[in-house]
Amino acid sequence: FRDITERKRAEVYLKAMFDSIQTGVILVDPELHKIVEVNPTAMNMFGMPKENIVGSVCHQLICPAEVGKCPITDLGQTVDDSERVLLNAKGKRIPIIKTVVPLMLGGRRYLLENFIDITKRKQVEEELEKTLLWQQGVNLLQQSLLAPGPLENKLKIITDSIVRLFNADFCRIWLIRPGDLCGRGCIHAELKEGPHVCRYRDKCLHLLASSGRYTHIDGKGYRRVPFGCYKIGRVASGEEHKFLTNDVQNDPRVHNHEWARELELVSFAGYQLRIPGEETIGVLVLFAKHPVLPSEDGMLDGLSNAVAFIVQQAVAEDDLRRIKQRLEFILGVTKTGLDIVDSNFNIVYIDPEWQKVYGSPAGKKCYEYFMGRNEICPNCGIIKVLETKEPLVSEEILVKEGNRPIQVTTIPFQNEKGEWLVAEVNVDMTQRKKIEKTQRFAQLGNLVSSMAHEVNNPLMIISGRAQLSLMEGMQTEQMQEGLKTIIDQCDRAKGIIQRLLLFSKPSKGEMVITDINRGIEFIVQLLEHQYSLANVAISKKLTTPLPFVKIDEKQMQEVFVNLIKNAAEAMPNGGIINIETSHDEYAVRIDFTDTGCGMPEEVMKKIFDPFFTTKKEGTGLGLSVCYGIVKAHGGNLRYTSKIGKGTTATILLPIAKEGVKSGA
Repeated sequence: FRDITERKRAEVYLKAMFDSIQTGVILVDPELHKIVEVNPTAMNMFGMPKENIVGSVCHQLICPAEVGKCPITDLGQTVDDSERVLLNAKGKRIPIIKTVVPLMLGGRRYLLENFIDITKRKQVEEELEKTLLWQQGVNLLQQSLLAPGPLENKLKIITDSIVRLFNADFCRIWLIRPGDLCGRGCIHAELKEGPHVCRYRDKCLHLLASSGRYTHIDGKGYRRVPFGCYKIGRVASGEEHKFLTNDVQNDPRVHNHEWARELELVSFAGYQLRIPGEETIGVLVLFAKHPVLPSEDGMLDGLSNAVAFIVQQAVAEDDLRRIKQRLEFILGVTKTGLDIVDSNFNIVYIDPEWQKVYGSPAGKKCYEYFMGRNEICPNCGIIKVLETKEPLVSEEILVKEGNRPIQVTTIPFQNEKGEWLVAEVNVDMTQRKKIEKTQRFAQLGNLVSSMAHEVNNPLMIISGRAQLSLMEGMQTEQMQEGLKTIIDQCDRAKGIIQRLLLFSKPSKGEMVITDINRGIEFIVQLLEHQYSLANVAISKKLTTPLPFVKIDEKQMQEVFVNLIKNAAEAMPNGGIINIETSHDEYAVRIDFTDTGCGMPEEVMKKIFDPFFTTKKEGTGLGLSVCYGIVKAHGGNLRYTSKIGKGTTATILLPIAKEGVKSGA
């Protein structure tokens, strides 16, 4: 009897302890898979009385599994603080943490299963995970918006992201801007009374981005919202920093309940876009079909401040972009180029108009890009200003643009990293050079005209006296020959003066169709006597008839004078300049060949480079100007040379379409 009493006492003690445990506990017969005992806490979790639980198959209520797949008895698993699921009377799945230990009672083996409800913990974990995902999404959004881009694009990215991250039904952004539709169809401006009358005509809210259910921004009701009207306008006006309701269908502060019910909306949130300490610049608004949680509200409130910074930055970028576009337009119209070069001659920036002419500057040095050179330009202004840190004004010739003259203002400056860069403002001087050239020719014309007057008078007297002496017939034969020579030379001098008068007249920029032989004859007559004094003879072999060419006669005369001058200077001890014309089906050819010393290959490569010269007093511009003139006529100028034998300059000019062969 004593053993029985002790056993009963143990059972009573065990049951009291079993019932007092605050976690769910069940006792399972592992052979039958049935629950044989359950404590009050477990009954509460199941939502059933004891009689409905005891005798039930365990895996129908806890750790749902198919018959024959019990994790412990069939699969041999150890369950120790493992996450499992409990089914209550309503079929709800409750997450639990369960531990199972074997237990011997009365010589039989049982399984004691102990479990706790972790629903709240799961909710906290899910809330934390959701918050982390929101935060990651918001951080990625903010980072993506730091890159330069149009304001409207950035605002659309923001509304798209908010709809996605916060599962909003739709999201919109309005910015405060001057009223622009007050007299052009804005329904709010037409109202005369009521709470939504537009009271501020100088400013209103402009809808600039919309995502989710509504993506349009041109609806008459909301494309403009009056400042201080509706919840949106009140938030913007500063009467409320933000507005949040999770009962949008009934909240008396929301004016259109029927619309909210129709769309099954639950929440509405609006936030000022304002940088702390500065004025409000707009409003961010969202509607959702679920309540906005406090954590979401806090995150959206913080995001609105970040959006304000981004909007301000984007507005500044847009303003800068517009200024840049206007500047580049002005540069293009005035043919003024702007480029920025670093200390290694790399092009950092070049305006678009120049890129149309020169192409992309990627990977090119400035001297390669602009001048087509393989080395730094002689007298490079960039080197000078980087040394002196003072601006420099110089003149350059752009070979790739037909030797277009420009004035270059080179300005050194430091960027935000302290690196020295150079800005070059390149002003077109074509018109200025034309005016200067016209003025020089006018001055030369005046000088030649004055000289002609001064020289012609004595020549007339000398020639007249000689003719009178001849008429008197009193001289010897030798004296008569001398008088005839005087008369001939006076006539020749008068002819030279007439040609000088013609040559000194400025070009009118007119293109005429002519025989090139005439221009060559004119220049040879002008120069041959001058060069004969230096023992340089000019020989002509002109093909006739020759097709006509279309040229600016004055410019082409300038080319001929330069080429003959260069040929003569290549023969300091005298020689012959042979001028020959010919033609083929497409072009007229003029060859100027000297009998000088010739040019080495390294000089030949640079003869058309501006400022390259082998002469002590040379400017290095003569041939580059000649090249530009010929190219402007649609032709070509090229050189061939042999050391010790001489050099040939060849001009090719296209035959005029209107031209015919002439023996003039």
